[in-house]
Parts: sequence; C-alpha cells; structure tokens
Amino acid sequence: MARKASKPKIKPAAPRWRFPTRSTAATTVCLLAIAAVVGVGLSAATAIEHRSRFTLPLTALDFDVPPWVERDSFLAEVRYLGDLPDTFNGYDSAATNRIRAALAKHPSVEAVDGGVTTVGRRYTLTVVFRQPILRVMTVTNGSPVPRMVDAYGVLLPDGKMVDDLPELSGVAWDTATVKRAAELARQFRPMTLVKTDNGWRITERTGRVLVVGW
Repeated sequence: MARKASKPKIKPAAPRWRFPTRSTAATTVCLLAIAAVVGVGLSAATAIEHRSRFTLPLTALDFDVPPWVERDSFLAEVRYLGDLPDTFNGYDSAATNRIRAALAKHPSVEAVDGGVTTVGRRYTLTVVFRQPILRVMTVTNGSPVPRMVDAYGVLLPDGKMVDDLPELSGVAWDTATVKRAAELARQFRPMTLVKTDNGWRITERTGRVLVVGW
C-alpha cells in the first residue's frame, strides 16, 4: 500500500517586532541624549528670553520728581548709595527691594511706597520727597553756601533753590536751632526768620512782625 505524501510544513511569518540589537539600542540612547540636550538648550533659551524681557535699566524707574531735584543726578546718587547695577529684573523681589532701600537712604527722600512693573516696561513706585521749608547758610571751603532744610531740620542735598523760602539768619549752624526754625517756618510760612537772644523775630509776608519765644 502506497504511503501518503506528507504536507510540507509552513514556516510561520516573522513577528513584526524584534528584540533590539546592540546597534539599535546605541542609536536610541544617542537620540535620547540629543533630545535631552536640545530640551535643556530650549529651556535655557526660554529662561534667558524671560530674563531679558523683564530686565529694565535703572532709568525705567517711574516716579514723580519735584522741580528742585535733578533726576539723572538723583538716580546716580541712589545707585551709589545702594551699590546697584545698571539693570534690574522688575519681577525679582530681591532686586526691587534693594532699589527701594537705596531710595530710602537718600537724604532727599522721606518715604518710598509700593512698586509694580507695568506692561510698558516701567517700574512704577511712589517716592515721597522731603519738602524744603527753610533756607540756611552753610560754609563750604570758607565760603557761605545757601542750603535748604525740611520741616524736621534735615539738611537737603545741593540742588536748585526753591524761591520764596524764609532764610534763617543771625545765628551759627546749630541742629536744635535749625529744627526749631523749621518748625516755625512750617507754622507761619514767614518771609524772614531771625533768631534773637530771647527767641525769634518773624516777619510775615503781609509785613507784620511777630516776636516768638524759644
């Protein structure tokens, strides 16, 4: 009896996936490393762009300056007092706090309030300047030099003199005397103010003369 011919075995199809070879694994590692480097580079570029977007020059400080204060000189003095750099980040609280502290150190400044970075790349804050109320004579290099003081007897820096300030005369420079003169100037707004042996002689703008004790 003849034997039946056996059917040929069909080889199964190769799977679509394969175990990675060494070369494939190395390529994958390289691609991942490149992607990581690119990602770090993009992050760094984004951070640099963010910093540059909010980096402002000191001249971007936005506040009102009274007419007897020269803005550029004032900012130069503030920068010196606070050892500030040329630029600052408007959203860096440490940097803006340093700026407010430097402003507060300036003898022309009474107070510093607030502070906010605006869309127009300005850092806006409120600076309260001391108000000149009395003119006094000081001596510089042997020559008399007029200076201004505020209502608390604080000697203000050199600057443009305010018109129509009463001038303290008849006494040498003395802190207590100047402080009292400043108080009287704030109270009476006189035309002239003279220290006498027994008190003060005040001439009002109407021409009336007052004698006030110490």
